[in-house]
Amino acid sequence: MSRKVNLFRPQSRCTDADVQAFMAATGITDPTIDRAICNLVAQLKAHNLWNKLEAIYPMVGGSATTHKFNLKNPSDTNAAFRLLFSGGWTHDANGATPNGVNAWADTFWKPGTRTNISNISFGFSSQTQNQTVTQVFGCTSGTAFASMGLAVVAPPNGGWGVVGNHTAILFSNLATTGFFLIRSTGTTFREVYRNGVSLSTNTATSSATLPGVNFTFGARSFNTTMQFYCTHKMAFGFLGATQLTNADALALSSAEAAFQTALGRYIP
Repeated sequence: MSRKVNLFRPQSRCTDADVQAFMAATGITDPTIDRAICNLVAQLKAHNLWNKLEAIYPMVGGSATTHKFNLKNPSDTNAAFRLLFSGGWTHDANGATPNGVNAWADTFWKPGTRTNISNISFGFSSQTQNQTVTQVFGCTSGTAFASMGLAVVAPPNGGWGVVGNHTAILFSNLATTGFFLIRSTGTTFREVYRNGVSLSTNTATSSATLPGVNFTFGARSFNTTMQFYCTHKMAFGFLGATQLTNADALALSSAEAAFQTALGRYIP
């Protein structure tokens, strides 16, 4: 079935309707990007991951205009969870880099209203090696610190991840580059991965509370105040509202690595 595309916008060479919609929305004509997005979507659908993710940010095209679009719903609206960049960001073909001072990106995706502690995942691909303490992305709200985020910090601690009101998932990994993924499967299990390798798990009981504020990249939103700005170049991001298994996490990590490799920007 053919798909009608605005004649003033490029038509994707890929036959997948979701890829065509994304390419038309971004206005990207580069065939390398087209193939990379096409293969990414094909892998996600083949592994039954496409419907488990609510937002996917490929960060392609080299500008704030193209980096903002959500591959799952490439409409330029808050309801489609497109990114709104604030503060000082630098955009290029490899992704978007926050300045660590006032830069952050709003996803308009509010965990507390989208899902629950048993069915949530999120991830971020960093191209920057920088172990500065208290650099984090995510969100926190309320006096009970309903939290969701990831930080990669300086030695001797490698970093931490958090989902809900529980002790952090600590890990000793000292690299801050690569694809970091967190999944939560119930009130007593959370796991952090880097490039498809499990870094740490946490089995402490967590409350069913998730943040009631928007998830953000580049910094953490504490209620409505931004804090802990980071400097890690973002080359990919995702938000999920359906439980991911270990096999899902590995398949998603593999698809992300293949995507970055196809674009010539994979960093181990």
